[in-house]
Amino acid sequence: MTTSTTKQRVSRYVKKYQGHTVSEIARSLGLSLSAVNEAVNALKYDIVIYSTGAVKKEGQRFYPVGATVDFAEKHGISPMMGLFNRGVMSARNKQNGGAA
Repeated sequence: MTTSTTKQRVSRYVKKYQGHTVSEIARSLGLSLSAVNEAVNALKYDIVIYSTGAVKKEGQRFYPVGATVDFAEKHGISPMMGLFNRGVMSARNKQNGGAA
């Protein structure tokens, strides 16, 4: 049996339930705030997710990179930035041998 890492669990959660805060993610997954914060920071560094909102983590809401342009425009994110992010993610996946 394969167990998921905290980072994998948080990544799947953010992809499925976009726009949640660290505390909401922690509560839903039954994880500590510190574990979710660590996973969120790693996922942001890996350009898997991004955040919007206040700098304080509890005010930030997290979304997967490559969210649709309609979503991006709705939340005041430049469509060109969304296109750039999708291109970077595609290149990173190809470099790492994953699907684009």
